[in-house]
Amino acid sequence: MRLKARRAVFVLFLLLAAAAHGAVEFNGSTQYISGATPATAAQVFSVSMMQKSDIGFSSGLGTSLAIVDGSVDDHYYRMTIGASDIITWQVRQGAPPVQVTTAASSVDTWHVIGASEGGATSHVAYLDGGNKGSSATSSAPANIDTLAVGALADNTVSGWFDGSCAWLAAWAAVLTDGEHAALGQGFDPMLIRPGSLTFYAPLIRGDWTDKVGGIVLTGTGSPTEDSANPRIFRGGFY
Repeated sequence: MRLKARRAVFVLFLLLAAAAHGAVEFNGSTQYISGATPATAAQVFSVSMMQKSDIGFSSGLGTSLAIVDGSVDDHYYRMTIGASDIITWQVRQGAPPVQVTTAASSVDTWHVIGASEGGATSHVAYLDGGNKGSSATSSAPANIDTLAVGALADNTVSGWFDGSCAWLAAWAAVLTDGEHAALGQGFDPMLIRPGSLTFYAPLIRGDWTDKVGGIVLTGTGSPTEDSANPRIFRGGFY
């Protein structure tokens, strides 16, 4: 009986510990995290992140990931969730943004978002490693200096995201469809093109530090933690 009781206490401890250490979560109105942007080579880069929205978006845009010129408005790369929960990658240099649409996400479900920039006329976006959208319309935002998760954090912060994010990564390279597909299946970003990886932050258990370049993301509005985090494959699920 004592052994069973100890086991029960141990299991309860594990459950409580897991509940207290999840992905970073945003309230959709005042919270986001941000820091310096990782190095990119002449607008050639790729990004990937896991996200889960807490609400359905009937109108407006929520921004889960943004790479921006923080001193002005409307110069950015960003991943949005909009009407009917459609995931769209936007590239904007002052003029109306280039829109690269993927597919609809589901509320309260973890998804993998991804994008690759091959220069001013090569914009590609993915949802869960597929649902590929692309555009050759010219747009190349300049003076990019800020990376933000949870909002469009340029000169006027807007586009708040209501949900959770984890496993953010960036590469100074255009990833292939196959590499994005592997990310969509839950493979650890560190297993994908490691020689080109320029940024990797788990965003779980309060860990918002880039493991590649040492960039530290800081919180605005006191972001909280989800009750769990999405698992990734590192030769075994983590």
